[in-house]
Amino acid sequence: MSATTKTDIQKGVDAKTAVDTTGLKFKGDTATTSNTKKLGDTVSITGDTNISTVATTDGVQVKLNPNL
Repeated sequence: MSATTKTDIQKGVDAKTAVDTTGLKFKGDTATTSNTKKLGDTVSITGDTNISTVATTDGVQVKLNPNL
């Protein structure tokens, strides 16, 4: 195998490692720290008394209760 091929293979391995280990970071309005989720993990988005959330095929719908 040529040195170029070995270098290209290593670049692919390095890219896969970055995707597998880096993940996505999520931070809320009041949080001082972020939470990291890996690919394939579930992220729960929850509301409260006046806010509801619904998972749709296009994303997450956030609704404000009309009767505050």
